[in-house]
Amino acid sequence: MLTCIIIKQSRLVMTEEVVYSKSEQVRLRILNAIESGKYPVGFCIPSENELVALTGTSRVTVRDAISKLVTKGYLKRIQGKGTMVIKSGSQPRQSSVKSIYIITVSSHAVDLFGNGILAGVHDALSDGEFSVFLKNIPSASDFNAYVEKEIHPENCRGIILSGDLSRKIHVEAVRKKNIPCVSVGIPADGADIPYVEVNHEHGIRMAVDELISKGHKRIAFFDYTLDWGHSPSILAREQGYRNALSAAGIRLDPDLIVRYNVHGPAGREQAIRLIKRELSYSAAVIVGYGFVTDYVMEITAYGLSIPKDLAIINYRGYANFDDKTGLFITCVVQPLHEMGSAAVDLLLGRGRAGGAVYFEPSFIRGQTVSEKPIIPKR
Repeated sequence: MLTCIIIKQSRLVMTEEVVYSKSEQVRLRILNAIESGKYPVGFCIPSENELVALTGTSRVTVRDAISKLVTKGYLKRIQGKGTMVIKSGSQPRQSSVKSIYIITVSSHAVDLFGNGILAGVHDALSDGEFSVFLKNIPSASDFNAYVEKEIHPENCRGIILSGDLSRKIHVEAVRKKNIPCVSVGIPADGADIPYVEVNHEHGIRMAVDELISKGHKRIAFFDYTLDWGHSPSILAREQGYRNALSAAGIRLDPDLIVRYNVHGPAGREQAIRLIKRELSYSAAVIVGYGFVTDYVMEITAYGLSIPKDLAIINYRGYANFDDKTGLFITCVVQPLHEMGSAAVDLLLGRGRAGGAVYFEPSFIRGQTVSEKPIIPKR
């Protein structure tokens, strides 16, 4: 039986306490490319000018991010050639230093891990204690074959799995090798494995409660389809939405729960259909990163403005200014850095008793929630 530890954070925190600086975001982006093997050892990363264009930041920001990676020994500036990768997690080290493997199975998971969890893992380890190897496999069906071929007790100290890989069939494949593993996310089918998780139910309740406090009663909820994402998290978020409405005495309208495929336009099309029904909702809670940007652009193209005509709160892994829409979107964010560090502690049996650690998300005020309720157009 798993013991549960709840780690609480304040319900409302200032932006600078949660949001990574632009320099840190660029550093994590480069580090993720190094750890995933996109930038292998011997490869020169894009020039400062190219990184400025790729990241939408300044030369000073890019230079600071590179300097930090040079200091950590990942990069080396070579005159006349560029900045070269000299240390990488793209292949486990062939030495006495074992690796901690981080294995994911989707671009969504890589985004989460590259924007906080990976940094938390690194910061929880002493220099030289273990190498860290981030691997994104094509599909969950490839996991067991990958473990059988590539992972052995001689080169692996432990594995951190993304939630959608934490199934019994995968956990058993790892345990046959006598290698410990933990999950970032509740095990998908009840597998007996330690894990770290966000209190998703509370996170969505925070978002809905905020909108209700502004007078909104018709609140749409957008989340992934159950067959795409990590289903325990998805179900917990929907329960948070339902609980918040129930506590406020607001009748649930099932039509306002919209499931979307992250790789397709279905969610955006449903959003527009809802709007065309004479603006039948005045606010929305949206789970996901890229979708909220596309959604806002669709809304504004339809002739509505945010937050004047529609209030939006995004539920995501990290907070950031949205370059495409020009908005700092109000959001509920997950403490990814702390989750990465906690996953290492569970994996190595350091300082945390029990097998489950829950974190409370934080609320970040942005520019997309109106102060007054919107009266639906009729």
